[in-house]
Amino acid sequence: MFFYSFSFIALCLFYKFNKNTVWDIAVSIIFIISYYYSRMVISVFIFFIFAKYVSFDSILKAFILTTIICILFTVFSSIFELYEYQSMDTMYRSNGLFRDPLGYKYPTYIANMSLYLYMAWSAIRKEKLGILELLFFFLMNIYVYVYTDTRTIFYLVNFFICCILFIKLFNINYKTIFIGRILAWISSFGFILLSTISIYLIITYDPNIEWMYKLNKILSGRLYYGNKGFLEYGISFLGQKVEYIDIADLNSNNSLFVIDSGYFRALIDYGVVLFSVIALGFKYVGDMIVKENNIYYGIIFGVIMLDLLVNPHIMSLDFNPFIFLLSYVGKYRSNMCIEK
Repeated sequence: MFFYSFSFIALCLFYKFNKNTVWDIAVSIIFIISYYYSRMVISVFIFFIFAKYVSFDSILKAFILTTIICILFTVFSSIFELYEYQSMDTMYRSNGLFRDPLGYKYPTYIANMSLYLYMAWSAIRKEKLGILELLFFFLMNIYVYVYTDTRTIFYLVNFFICCILFIKLFNINYKTIFIGRILAWISSFGFILLSTISIYLIITYDPNIEWMYKLNKILSGRLYYGNKGFLEYGISFLGQKVEYIDIADLNSNNSLFVIDSGYFRALIDYGVVLFSVIALGFKYVGDMIVKENNIYYGIIFGVIMLDLLVNPHIMSLDFNPFIFLLSYVGKYRSNMCIEK
């Protein structure tokens, strides 16, 4: 409560009225209404309003510094056994393989943090990003995978590294004939396309259809749980409070219920209105990236959009600092730092 009160006072004292104030008011109303119904996004809203006043590079640097400190502290605490693990089923594969969470609650946590850490570093470095840095990403990715066995993130990080190598080796950008146009379209419309596909598959999921059943198994039950959420809660206009039950909360009186698709979770939690604002924001940022011909940010946004197919990271401040790019409108566009 103190955090929210302090933030409100700071907002009143330091907010700068300008021609985009109407947009800020509109977004604020949508966030507040969504918070009233879902109780999940008010902290994002507070940071969202203030983010535009500083360069996005500064936000990324703060994210990198705090994330590295947290990871080092947690991992070393684990190494020296400063606290005990709470043994959970997520720490073991069906074949009995132990998945070391490296001090975190879940084995997937540090892997997800590392993906966004690599992308944040790359966003700052852009074309200065070197082979040694990519090699470091690759080796750290192997290290995290060996301990946590988080396969999806392992593949995404390798895909990200390969994309960066490809554009560096062949000097690819948005002005490159043919492939540049394809990449430009993906940057501008990728969020809309992938969210539509993801939401459609979840809503229409039928285990009696063989290919859907197999796809659900490949996705570790994500279609099933998403469809379960749709049948139980439906899709609201302004958002709703959804009661999730993760593996740590399981007991004899409940059953597992999670929605891992970032697209569908945002839609079911925050409602059609806020989800539409987010989609338009991704379209706006994608257009700006193409306009500035910043292929590095384009690759990063592409990987984020793929990650959102299987992970709920749209509004997660633990992982995704790139959501704040959506706040840079009007005269604050120069603070986006996406120029080459």
